[in-house]
Formats: sequence, structure tokens, C-alpha cells
Amino acid sequence: MQVLMQDSTVASAPQRMQVSDTKVTITYKGKEYRSSVVRRPDDSLPIVKNEQGEKFVDNSITLRITCGGKQIVDRVFTKESFASLVDAGFMSNQSNSKDMKMLQAGIDSMKVQNDSIGRTYYKEAMASTYKATSNTLSKADTIKIESATLGSYDVDSLFNVATLMQKQKIMSTAVSRAESAASDWSFKGFNISQTENSLRRHMTSWHEKLTLSLACLIFFFIGAPLGGIIRKGGLGMPVVVSVLIFIIYYIINNTGYKMARDGKWIVWMGMWTSTAVLAPLGAFLTYKSNNDSVVLNADAYINWFKKIAGIRSVRHLFRKEVIIHDPDYVRLPGELQRLSADCRAYAEKKTLMRAPNYFRLWMNDAPHDEEVVALNERLETLIDEMSNTRSIPLLTALNNYPVIAVHAHVRPFRNYWLNMLCGAIVPVGLFFYFRIWAFRIRLNKDMERIIHTNEEIQNIIKVNQNK
Repeated sequence: MQVLMQDSTVASAPQRMQVSDTKVTITYKGKEYRSSVVRRPDDSLPIVKNEQGEKFVDNSITLRITCGGKQIVDRVFTKESFASLVDAGFMSNQSNSKDMKMLQAGIDSMKVQNDSIGRTYYKEAMASTYKATSNTLSKADTIKIESATLGSYDVDSLFNVATLMQKQKIMSTAVSRAESAASDWSFKGFNISQTENSLRRHMTSWHEKLTLSLACLIFFFIGAPLGGIIRKGGLGMPVVVSVLIFIIYYIINNTGYKMARDGKWIVWMGMWTSTAVLAPLGAFLTYKSNNDSVVLNADAYINWFKKIAGIRSVRHLFRKEVIIHDPDYVRLPGELQRLSADCRAYAEKKTLMRAPNYFRLWMNDAPHDEEVVALNERLETLIDEMSNTRSIPLLTALNNYPVIAVHAHVRPFRNYWLNMLCGAIVPVGLFFYFRIWAFRIRLNKDMERIIHTNEEIQNIIKVNQNK
């Protein structure tokens, strides 16, 4: 292969590739054929411009084939010569108008084309710019080159002994060849990048036809369960939630498409990211809808937040219009008195005002405080019975009873080892430790409040009985 270099380039003029002449000899059926492929810049062709705005002179390719001194083929090819052999969509990179079969054919063609161009450019580089010089050096010279260091030699000695005219010619030739090589490799890089961009666009269009079809099915499994899960807000609330989910899908899908198109992400990863995010969401909502879940019930989340933050509801008891069974006012004072005694004994036994031991707190095997659970059940039973009263002062006093969080003052988890792990992670353990301590103090105040309210209700019952 013979490569001819341009003697000079002009910085403001369009860049020109190197002239290359590739000669190959082939023997076929006893005859010897000689082919010559010459690629050279052609000023008669339209100027080519890349994405950075750099201009290049387009090339023409001259093919000559001879056999036995007789010329068989002598033809000049340009890009227009191949326009009839390739579909217009492929030449214009319009991948959106193709079906999957045409896209796959274009992808395969461009992969082969890119590999072929890359191999050709590699051979040209190794035969010109990076041409090995081992065939002109002896074995001793190559050994010296391997062990030599640049500082041991005066590399400018040959240049210094040259005349001024020779130095000027050397510098001019070096600059010209460097600029020519730079423009040549810039144009080659432009050709490869254009093919790669077209290849990625075809690949993204191929994946997009699958993801868009699947997105319709995924949105069905998202939208249909939303109508069954969201029970408040009528038609408006499911529509609002669906629009928000679609906006999230649109942002993820466009971001993945842009990353895949620009080559920053793998094509299949960028195009399937939105599907990978929404498909589990659709499966989750469908599962929750079949189980009649309250996953999108705002009240459930409000109650959970109140539970975590320690915010509890207040009793609102009103006089009933129809009362079937009146409270047993003879038995109730004794029950209230025994409840007060048990609350006082529990508060003294548990020393609720004292800070709990950090290590015993997490190592305790009992997951619940059964005593306070029993006290709360007795309290709620008495409140339910006394709510049948016709006495307004008694109903007002019943609203003073606290709503006891029976599990807030003990370890947060039911699993023993999970609690041990929580205590071992000191920042997390300290958070729950101080939270438990605060709930123990509040539980002590609740016991005092129950005792005080019991005394108040006993007095109300006594006054009502004396009337």
C-alpha cells in the first residue's frame, strides 16, 4: 500500500485527508488480477461539516482492475454512487420511520461497516504514521533503542549542523506533515463518530418500540389498582396520582434515552430504566389492590406519623340517643378504686420516672409489657360501660381519660436479635433509648391522670346517687 502525503494545508481552508493508494494482487482461476483503490480529496464535491463546525473536503474513490496488462475496471465512486443501493432512511439516519426488521438490518449493516472502516484505518495508520522501522534496523540497534534514554543523546545535533535553508525546509515539511496527519485523523474520527451516532439511534429506536408497548401494559397495572386503592377524593385523586406517576416515568424515560443516544450509558440500560422502575411499582400496586390494602390511604400514614412522633388522639364521647343498659353505679366505684390502686402500684414498681438501663433495655426477652396492656383493657372496658350514662358531667369526665400507647415505652421491635442489633448501632440505639424514656415519663403522668379522673368520677357518681 502506498500513501501520498499532502505538501501543505491552510488553517482557514477546509481540511483535506491524505491521499492513499491501496494495491492488491489476486490470483483467481489461474489468472492474476491487480487492483488499485485510490482515495483522494475532490474539490468538486460538496464540503462536509461535522458537529463541531469543522469543514472537510469530501473524497472520491478511483477503482482500477487490470488483468494481463488489460484494464477491466476504471471507475470513480462518490457517496452518490451508493445512494441507490441503500434505503433513504438509512442514508438520512431517520430511524423512527423503520420497523424492527429494518432497524435490525440497519444495525447489523452499520456494525459491519464500522468494524470494516476501523480495520482499514488501523492498517493505514500502521503503514504510515505508526509504521514500524524494525525492518531497517539491525538486532543490535533495536536492543540499543530499548535500553536508551532520551537524556543520553543530543537529538538536535543533526538539526544544528544543517544550514539555515535546510532548517527552514525541515521545519516547513514537519509542520505540513503534522497538519496533514491531524486533518486526516480528524476526518476519520468524524466518519466513525457519524456511524456510531447513527448506530446508537437505530438501537434506541429498536428498544423504544418494545419499551413503549410494554409501558401501556405497565400503566394499566398501575392505573387500575389506583382506582381501587384510593377510596377518598372521587375520580380526581386517582387522576392526580396517575399524572404524577406519568411525569416521573417521562423524566426517567427521557433521561435514559438521552444518555443512551449520546453514548454515556449502554443502550439497553438507558432505554429500559423507566420500565425497570415502574414494573415493580405496577406489580406492587396490583398485589396491594387484590389484598384490599390501605397503602395509599392518607389516614394510615397520618396515624403512623402520630405513632412515631408520640402524638395521640383525644377522646370525644357524646351522650347517646338510645341507651339499652345503664352503667352499674353500685359496682363502678369499687372497680375504679381497684384500678387506681393497680395504677399506683405499677408506677412504683416500674419506676417510670427513672432512666432505664441501656443494656437491660435491649437484652430483655419480654417483647411487651403485659401489665400495662391489662390495665389499659380494664380502663377501656370501664369507659365503654360508663359511656352509656345520661349524666353530662360524667361524660365530660370520661373525656379526660388518656389514650395509652401500651407499646411505646418498651423495645421497638418484636424480634430479639433485631433489638440487639439496634442497641449495638449506638446512634440508632440512642434515638430509641431517649424516645422510650420520654414515653415512660408520659406513661407515669397517664397513671396519675387515670387516678385523678377515677376520683373525680367517683365523686360524680356519689353526687348523682344522693340526688
